[in-house]
Amino acid sequence: MKEQHADQGYRKFWATMKEMTWKERWEYFWEYYKVATIVTIFLAVVLGTILYDALKPRPEIIIKGAVVNVALSEQTEKDLSEGLLALFEGTEDQTAELMFSTIVTDTSVTHDASSNYAEITKLVAGITAQELDYLLMDEAAKNYFAQQEVFQDLANLLSREQLAALEGRLVYQTLKDGTEVPTAIDLSGLPLDEGCTTGKGLYIGFPGNTGREDKLGALVEYLLALEGK
Repeated sequence: MKEQHADQGYRKFWATMKEMTWKERWEYFWEYYKVATIVTIFLAVVLGTILYDALKPRPEIIIKGAVVNVALSEQTEKDLSEGLLALFEGTEDQTAELMFSTIVTDTSVTHDASSNYAEITKLVAGITAQELDYLLMDEAAKNYFAQQEVFQDLANLLSREQLAALEGRLVYQTLKDGTEVPTAIDLSGLPLDEGCTTGKGLYIGFPGNTGREDKLGALVEYLLALEGK
C-alpha cells in the first residue's frame, strides 16, 4: 500500500511539473520541498565529512609523548614536535605527537574527581595501547606513575655510557620484587626546564612498550642538548 501511494505521489509530482516553465518548476520545487532538500544536503555533508575523516590516511607516528602537569613555552612545544620530527628525519607522512594532560594526585586537594579520573584513564589507556614513548611530567605525576610501575628500567633503554653520564640525574625506585632500578631522569635545572612551567620538578620516564625504543637514546641526548627558551 505504501509503495502504491509513493508511486502515485511521484506521478502527480511529474504531471504537475510537466505543465510548468523551468522557472515555475524551480519555484514549485523550492516551495514544497525546500526543507527536505536542505535536510538532505546537510546530512550528505555530515556523512561525507565523517567518511572523509575515517578514510583519509593517518600520518605515521614517529614518536609520541605525554606532557603531564607541565606547561610548555611555544618554542619548547615546537622542539618536542617539529624538532623531534626533524631529529628522526621524519617525512610529510609522519608526525611527532604530543598529548597534554593535567592530573591531581593529592586527593585532599579540592578538584573535579570525575574529570581527574578521565585524565588519568586517558593516560593509562595510551600507555596500555602502546602509544606513548615518554611522559614529561612534574614530580607529583612522576611519583604517581612510579607507584604504578609504569616506567621501564632505563638500563633496558639507554646505553651504559648514557647511564653513567646521567648518574646524578637518575631517579631510582624499588619495585615490588625488591629490585632497585633507575626509571626516570631528573631534568630540573637544565635549559629545557626554562621552557617548562611545573608545580615542582621536571622528569621524564618511558613505558618502553611502543616498539620505538631504539629512538629513546637519541631523544634523551636531544633533550639534554636543547638550549633554554
